[in-house]
Amino acid sequence: MSDTNENSPYVFDFLADDVVAERNAVATAEGTVCDAEELSDINIDGSVCLVTGFGKCARVLAERLASWGADVIVMARRPKQRSDAALIGYKVMSFEDIPIYRHILSEVDFCFNTVPARVVCEDILSLLSRHAVVIDIASMPGGVDFDYCKEHDIPYKHSLGIPGKLSPKTSGMILADAVVEAVSAHR
Repeated sequence: MSDTNENSPYVFDFLADDVVAERNAVATAEGTVCDAEELSDINIDGSVCLVTGFGKCARVLAERLASWGADVIVMARRPKQRSDAALIGYKVMSFEDIPIYRHILSEVDFCFNTVPARVVCEDILSLLSRHAVVIDIASMPGGVDFDYCKEHDIPYKHSLGIPGKLSPKTSGMILADAVVEAVSAHR
């Protein structure tokens, strides 16, 4: 809320609302998988998927991938994120572990970046399997070295605005519900 005066405008940041973020994460995860499958000739089932980061979107994405039969690896910067991912049952590694886990990275079929900082660079991309697909859902400018992908014929996509593109009706309903909730709470 920007002001308590009854006649002043009411401001609500929907992107900061946990309910909106969690519901949007579902649409984002589903769209991310669709984008990956468009670029690949293999199924998610039986694949090895690397998910960088372990925030709201990454958590839902990892859950979806695992439920569809993928072997999920979570690479996260923060120890708490790695611990949370390990407790769920995912393989985990930090970005500092890349040299140690070369053999695991060489088996990755799909790399999904959710980190809004340049983290998926040559040190990771050069180790992925030769048919790996890279999908980046991080906000601009993304977290993947797209130039490296292009130079080495790695199929990639920077997937932005997935909820509105993939499921505009559901996304609209999420925002409408949030508006109704915000207005009700403001009264």
